[in-house]
Amino acid sequence: MSIFRNLWSRRFEISEKRMEICMKCEHYNEKLHQCKECGCFMEAKTLFASVECPVGKWGPVELNSDGELQELKDGRTTGQD
Repeated sequence: MSIFRNLWSRRFEISEKRMEICMKCEHYNEKLHQCKECGCFMEAKTLFASVECPVGKWGPVELNSDGELQELKDGRTTGQD
């Protein structure tokens, strides 16, 4: 399976982790499921691996050669925190 297809298949895992962070954030509008900073509807935004939180609480991710998720910071792979 290609890295892209593997990343796509893990989009719900990525989204779930991001939503846990968002739901605790002071910028999250629980009623609308929307970020007050960027205006995005977070249940949709968190599904995309290449996007990031506007206040830096989570960033884009990729899969390394071992299939592990890695967060990207400033265009560089930093590994999982």
